[in-house]
Amino acid sequence: MEKTSDIKYDLLKTELLLTQQQMDKYDQLSSTTKTWAVTLWVAIIGWTVQIHIRELIWVGVVVLIFFGFFDWNNKRFRQDYKDRRNEIAKALESYFKTDKISDLVSSPQLPSHENNNLLSTKYIVHIGLPYITLLILSVVVYFLI
Repeated sequence: MEKTSDIKYDLLKTELLLTQQQMDKYDQLSSTTKTWAVTLWVAIIGWTVQIHIRELIWVGVVVLIFFGFFDWNNKRFRQDYKDRRNEIAKALESYFKTDKISDLVSSPQLPSHENNNLLSTKYIVHIGLPYITLLILSVVVYFLI
């Protein structure tokens, strides 16, 4: 029969893999989101320049805001998994040092994403930099047309 600490170790190891897979999923989603945002923005700007109706730039701005919000929201979810992954890593590190898992450690404990503070600005600059850059370029193009 396995020791309790071995069972906890196996659960933590599995949860570590699951949390990393979720983080990878959100990273891929973020990359895809940025690609779509830039593609649509370039198409709209190109069309605006071609037909000389500068008010269409506002459609590009709306696209950037929509994709930026979606990307930012996914970053919040990814951070929840990262926080849990870090907790598991500390528990596993302690296990390798002491050959025992603390009774305070429980698994599985996947994030519930209950922190829905939409006004949080923790990652605005990190996530928003490409979108902010394109918004500034939109304003420049608006005044150049």
